[in-house]
Amino acid sequence: MNSHKISIIIPYFQTEGGILKKSVLSVLRQEVVNNYEVIVVDDASPVPAKKELGPLLAENKGLIKIIEQKNTGPAGARNKGIDAVSKDTVYVAFLDSDDQWEASHLKNALFALDKGYDFYYSDFQRHFSNYSRFKNPEYNLKFSPNRHLNIDKQRNLYEFSGSFLDSLLQNNFVGTSTVVYRYEKYPHLRFREEFFNGEDLIFWLELSKLNGKVVFTTNIEAFYGEGINICVGSGWGTPKALKHLQNQIKKNKYIINGFVLNKDQRKIVKRTLHEVRKSFVAALLHEIAKSHKIDCNILLAQLKIDFAIYVFFLPILLRIIYKKYFRQNNDYNK
Repeated sequence: MNSHKISIIIPYFQTEGGILKKSVLSVLRQEVVNNYEVIVVDDASPVPAKKELGPLLAENKGLIKIIEQKNTGPAGARNKGIDAVSKDTVYVAFLDSDDQWEASHLKNALFALDKGYDFYYSDFQRHFSNYSRFKNPEYNLKFSPNRHLNIDKQRNLYEFSGSFLDSLLQNNFVGTSTVVYRYEKYPHLRFREEFFNGEDLIFWLELSKLNGKVVFTTNIEAFYGEGINICVGSGWGTPKALKHLQNQIKKNKYIINGFVLNKDQRKIVKRTLHEVRKSFVAALLHEIAKSHKIDCNILLAQLKIDFAIYVFFLPILLRIIYKKYFRQNNDYNK
């Protein structure tokens, strides 16, 4: 039984029924946890949360709270939830509305946090992947559990050693639906609502800037579902790609200007920014070549967000053409 109050925040926007209920049930089935509240922020979902959770609301009176609001996106919805936590809340946990927790997630998180840590996360697995996040070879994560202090072998708990900020800048390996943090120590910490993707990374970076003690487990404690994903339909060659890449440029520029970074850290972010700029130019050229209609508002916004991309447009364009020509020649010569 947990003595410290924990508030679970679920931002909700789904177009199919039954998804939210599964997520909430995974919370209600948590082991050895009884002092908690569930805050569902209905972000103008096409399928209303009250309709989704009707029977569960009646069965768990006072335990599940639903807040309805105009659509603001995941960052705004999570912030609304943070604003609504009870006064005696010590910890806050996040769970996206299409994800589910393994039954021991909160028990393990509270065990670790009660030892004086401020930020907890675990491994997770997506519904379409054969690998968990920590073990997926495609991600090439820049941290290994063996480099960290094992504080509980039974629970596979590790105290994060070294610079959390350095590791995050190289690769965001933290899944939002696995995070539990010490709210009472950071009551003013909020997500940046100007970003529709990557706002979670900035939240983790903000916490690392405040020197929070980090602990994690290699256990898979969250399973990511098939619901609405803000990045769906924004892959290479899609109309949404430009907007998605623009958001990535904006995020990296915010990190460069909003955090005190050392020389090596700035180098990492600038390298990432350069790569995203190249991808933006390549995506723009792809849209032009395919005669797709381009949203002028995105191009105008880009002038305000990152005028430098237009200064570097020609060099980037020439580099893309050269690489493509060089690759074609190599293939031909083979």
